[in-house]
Amino acid sequence: MQTDQTAEHSGRSYALRGRVLLADPDIVATASIARQFRGCGYAAVIATSSNEALQIVSRKSIDLALIELKFDDGDCLELISAIRLHNPCSRLVVHTWFADVKATVAVVKAGADDLLPKPLNAEFVVEFLVNGDRLAMSSQTSLPDTESVRRAHIETVFGWSGRNVSLASRRLSLNRRSLQRLMQRYRETA
Repeated sequence: MQTDQTAEHSGRSYALRGRVLLADPDIVATASIARQFRGCGYAAVIATSSNEALQIVSRKSIDLALIELKFDDGDCLELISAIRLHNPCSRLVVHTWFADVKATVAVVKAGADDLLPKPLNAEFVVEFLVNGDRLAMSSQTSLPDTESVRRAHIETVFGWSGRNVSLASRRLSLNRRSLQRLMQRYRETA
């Protein structure tokens, strides 16, 4: 049984380190990150919509928050403001497929501490959210190389597009031929 003060992981009870809000419509990815947080001693609260996350924030104290930029029922900017209003000292990171300079500026201006692009492994995301700026000084944790993140993003969007090159190239803002060459190169190196 899990309460607000204690948790159980691997058959052992321990005091909770805090509560983390995971707000993301992709419940599969969120579940693996939630397991990582629980393993670190945090109580993970999952929301799959912006409205659900807003209700959680108004009722519960949040120490850490990892949220997606876009939801079916809106974006995260209102959620960021609500988290800052109810929990001004919480650490707030946006983790999204839609990471670009414009999005980063918007979420930081709204009150987020940082923005991480998807896909990143769950262990790295948890370490980044928990340790924040100290992560840069850590020799044990390293950022994934940009080429592997780029490749994973392109392959994911290509899959979402039903393997349709024209549709994927529009979604990625890439020339169709450039995308075809990239996909050919990825197939050759796989």
